[in-house]
Amino acid sequence: MSLAPDQSLAQAYPLIRSGGLFICIVGAAMGLGALRFGWRNFFLAGGAFLATAATVFFAASLTAPFGVPTIFQIASLFVAVVIEMAALAWVIRRVARQGERAVAVAILVVVGLHFVLMAAAFGPLVTVLGVFAAANAALGSTFPRYPLAALWLVDGALKFGFGAVMLQGHILPCILCGPG
Repeated sequence: MSLAPDQSLAQAYPLIRSGGLFICIVGAAMGLGALRFGWRNFFLAGGAFLATAATVFFAASLTAPFGVPTIFQIASLFVAVVIEMAALAWVIRRVARQGERAVAVAILVVVGLHFVLMAAAFGPLVTVLGVFAAANAALGSTFPRYPLAALWLVDGALKFGFGAVMLQGHILPCILCGPG
């Protein structure tokens, strides 16, 4: 896909800004959870709740100026979430006996890869986020001395940073999509 020089990612992907808001908030919650690691699930749950509420509340104002998402974009978002839920249930059952680290790494891989499936809804930035997040989780699996709190912090920082850029909705279109 190529964008004209004056076209933004938000015009091609109207959901990018609301998705960025959600991802940014969850990333911030994960960062807090990494700093208070014993409370990470509390921060993640609170962040997910806050992200959902903020996205629902602000979705129309973030999306409307850039057009209506296509049915395909909405369907791809729905399918990505359904696949993520099924994959999480399957992976958690498969690795639960291997301990907390294995479960955390597996969850981070699944979440990272589900971002790749969201590309049709949110654009190329979410694909890059997904690849980086899955790669970070793979490092956590490959290097057992990579502290779980650091793995969590890096994942949160990736989500916060990419979410913030997506929330802008117009940064880097020519770099990612080529010249118009």
